[in-house]
Amino acid sequence: MLAVQTDGSEIETMAREASILGRIQEAFRQHHGLQCQFVGPVSSLAIIDLLRHHPLETDDKIREALSGNICRCTGYENIVNAVRELASKRGPLR
Repeated sequence: MLAVQTDGSEIETMAREASILGRIQEAFRQHHGLQCQFVGPVSSLAIIDLLRHHPLETDDKIREALSGNICRCTGYENIVNAVRELASKRGPLR
């Protein structure tokens, strides 16, 4: 995407999501769902978006939300488990 294509859009970065990111990283650590430096930040943003707008989603919806983030470093079941735990512990992210 070119910068000009973002005109009128809101751009979210990991810096804005620091407090939420810590909870995601801890859940990933507990469930052994760690990813490489290339895919991890993008997956985290996808998880934030999912939990912010659809806080109690099913495993299928979690997988769908992460489907564009392909990483060969790890499997996805542990990541789904981590997101499920995050969703069960609290309501929508703010």
